[in-house]
Amino acid sequence: MRVVGNNWEGSADVFDPHTFKVLKRINVVADLQERLDEIESSGRMRRFQFWLVRNIVGEGHNQLVDDMFTSPDGRFLYGSRPSLADVVAIDLNTGKIAWRTKVEGYRADHAAVSPDGKIFLVSASTARKVHAIDTATGRIVGEFERRPAAREQLLARRQAHLPRQRPGAAKHGPSRRGGDDTLVIICGAS
Repeated sequence: MRVVGNNWEGSADVFDPHTFKVLKRINVVADLQERLDEIESSGRMRRFQFWLVRNIVGEGHNQLVDDMFTSPDGRFLYGSRPSLADVVAIDLNTGKIAWRTKVEGYRADHAAVSPDGKIFLVSASTARKVHAIDTATGRIVGEFERRPAAREQLLARRQAHLPRQRPGAAKHGPSRRGGDDTLVIICGAS
């Protein structure tokens, strides 16, 4: 099973990677009206930031889904929703949102999941932070400052000093400082 997001539509297609047959379409923004009402009542700055994401980054469209990952057991879909500045876990059986977590700032951007599926990392890009979210509860359990040299650098467990990678590079292995697994995804230079 694989998942691909439809950013402007706010849906995710679950498909068979061998036949490419779409098995299911998930509405990633079932709570969209509630989120839009929340943005509208949050003050001028939040409305302005929402407009910026839609009209600058989103080329005139809301960015309703970005990076997505399934849980190791295939029960949940974890995804970042840039325009809504949050991340969600969606039960793939029911299509319902299991939990929602707002990120700091005004945009939830690139994401990664730890190899064991217990931590979902998301860039709160306008806050210049990466939040570590417990996938069982949706609670933010840690954070670290975004590295300014790369567009996004997401790490599992702890930040490690690594040489600059080419855009799209991914590494997983022991930290140079020893022991702990480190997941690094670099999505481009700034």
